[in-house]
Amino acid sequence: MDLLDSIRQVVLRQKEEEIVNHFYTVVGFCEFAETKTAADVGVSGKRCCLSVERLKTDNGTRVTATDS
Repeated sequence: MDLLDSIRQVVLRQKEEEIVNHFYTVVGFCEFAETKTAADVGVSGKRCCLSVERLKTDNGTRVTATDS
């Protein structure tokens, strides 16, 4: 049980130290991407989906979204 507790504590500490970058506008995302180019930087964006369509010949999907 001590091993499980120590692993749990390490995971919780890592989650607390994790930096999360949420962007609600395209402008904010672009400004961040221009200044933070490290490979270990993660970002997420929140958008409102307006429409989704499958492209012809099954070569992709087009998503139309707007800032939320």
